Amino acid sequence: MQRQIYCLKLCEPVGEIVKVLGRIDRYVTIPTSLDNAIYNSISFCNGPLKPTKAGVVVCSKDLTYLESDYKDKTLLLVSNPRLAFIRIMEAYFQEIDYSIHPTAIIKPNVTIGENVTVDANTVIGSSGFGYEKNELGSFEKFPHIGGVIIKNNVEIGCNTCIDKGTLGNTIIKEGTKINNLVHIAHNVEIGRHCIIHAQCYIGGSVKVGDYSWIAPGAIIRDRVKIGNNVTVGMGAVVTKDVEDGKIVFGVPAR
Repeated sequence: MQRQIYCLKLCEPVGEIVKVLGRIDRYVTIPTSLDNAIYNSISFCNGPLKPTKAGVVVCSKDLTYLESDYKDKTLLLVSNPRLAFIRIMEAYFQEIDYSIHPTAIIKPNVTIGENVTVDANTVIGSSGFGYEKNELGSFEKFPHIGGVIIKNNVEIGCNTCIDKGTLGNTIIKEGTKINNLVHIAHNVEIGRHCIIHAQCYIGGSVKVGDYSWIAPGAIIRDRVKIGNNVTVGMGAVVTKDVEDGKIVFGVPAR
């Protein structure tokens, strides 16, 4: 999406006082990466400023810049360049479509709340994988009569499966983001503002606290409790409860 935006106008959605180095009478029309930039594009740089053709670059205010760094461009200095760039993108360069695609299948008893994104081929509310062996040695399925509750501002990627609860509900709380190819079993409760990366498996009745980060390929055994602000490393297999604020990794996770 291209729009012509005055340089200082870009500072408004950032949420902090921005220091500007270089020309202020500059306009940008398109966001790009540093490597693919052109004279009228805006980009961001998390570390030291690299050579780029971008007309405006959002940079860290914690670094030192020479006059030669901004003689042909404008630098917007902020505390978190990536976050500031996200807010500029959302304010000026992004049109979000919250419509429901005509191929989506939604049962009549479903209520859709605010600002929830569910990408293609994801299934929410499928029956969980719960069985009991009977006296003949065969398996009888546990009835799943619960539901799935997804709170506001949740995003769920493609090809993810979230099972409904057995007698209660599976719950995904506010602001959590779930990547592609994730399986969340019955009765799981995911806290607020968590990140669940691709190819994670979260077993039945697991509870994950707020602001926790589950890295790609992690497996969490059923009934395990993950605390608040926990990081589970890539490919970890979690078999025991994890306390608040811990970082665990490995097989089994330690």
